[in-house]
Amino acid sequence: EPSQLALILERMIKDHRTYRSGLPDLTCWNPTTQELKFVEVKGPGDKLSYKQILWIRFFMSIGVTAEVCHVDPTGSVHSTGMKVKNARTTPKKSAQHTPKKGAKNK
Repeated sequence: EPSQLALILERMIKDHRTYRSGLPDLTCWNPTTQELKFVEVKGPGDKLSYKQILWIRFFMSIGVTAEVCHVDPTGSVHSTGMKVKNARTTPKKSAQHTPKKGAKNK
């Protein structure tokens, strides 16, 4: 609906500094039903930011569908093309660095 789009743009124009961030990752348009949907994608351990929550509440208040898609890393493929069996949700601890003899500690 054009009036919904006008409300979204008006919100951004009136207070651009506040509302320039937090917009969902995906904007989906269904040409058959002429429906608009916003989707925020979250990976393991990701949480919605305060601004993302504000946007989702605003979309819902004006009748625009907004949803959060939680991505499951099981069976995902890394950029190397290798399939991952058990994806880690926490980074590996890096090896501790030992300074060379005579090097100053910072």
